Amino acid sequence: MATTQSHFLFNNQLYEQIDGLFMGSPLAAIMADIYMSHFEEVNMPQLIINGVHLWKRYVDDTFTFVENNNCVQKILHVLNSYHPNIQFTVETEQNNTLSFLDVKIIRIRTTITPSYQTTVYRKPTYSGLMTKSDSFVPFSYKKLALNTIIKRAIHICSNYVLLHNELEFIKVTALKNGYPCNFIEVQIGTQMSKLMNSSSSNVITPPQPNTDNKNKSKYLYCEIPYRGKTTQIFANKLKHLIQHQKPTKQLRIIQRPPK
Repeated sequence: MATTQSHFLFNNQLYEQIDGLFMGSPLAAIMADIYMSHFEEVNMPQLIINGVHLWKRYVDDTFTFVENNNCVQKILHVLNSYHPNIQFTVETEQNNTLSFLDVKIIRIRTTITPSYQTTVYRKPTYSGLMTKSDSFVPFSYKKLALNTIIKRAIHICSNYVLLHNELEFIKVTALKNGYPCNFIEVQIGTQMSKLMNSSSSNVITPPQPNTDNKNKSKYLYCEIPYRGKTTQIFANKLKHLIQHQKPTKQLRIIQRPPK
């Protein structure tokens, strides 16, 4: 019933979904992944025969190594012959580079066995906009916006030259969005310190017992609308009050910006 009797409203007209699942359905993502796993299982033998050496998929994007360029159209024909509504397109390597999601893969041909480097990929339509420093949102949102792209650079860039170039690009972008230079440097330094600490630590810690439920009982959550500095003042007073009234509890404030 969940997959064959779905209905949706469009322009005040009620429609019945006769194929697939409607966008936003709670079942859509998991059912699509199940179907694609089945699709791969059925078609993989034929794909290997036609030259596929490596097949990695994320949702509906795949990254593949094939025997040579002559195999591409044969592989595409296999993929697009299985179901009329499941149609693939292909993007091939250009100038020794290929993008996959937000990763740019660079082939290095200086050795007998090719090696690969990775850095951050941005679409040609990238505008350089991010959460601006004067946006009327909680400070934690702005800090998170900057830390997110710094962490992405650290995880994607495969060597320190590419990482340095990406961090310089992030600095310029953040400055254009109004962030002070010292704030940017502190965030980069914090994330790089975490990287160095994790790289230098070889100690394997034993698994700890699951204490999620115990920790959850320690916290009280409170959502309040964001109204600038007054919100932070109110949040601090509320935390102070809870600390005195409920010493075993910790208050977690969730500041919601205006819609």
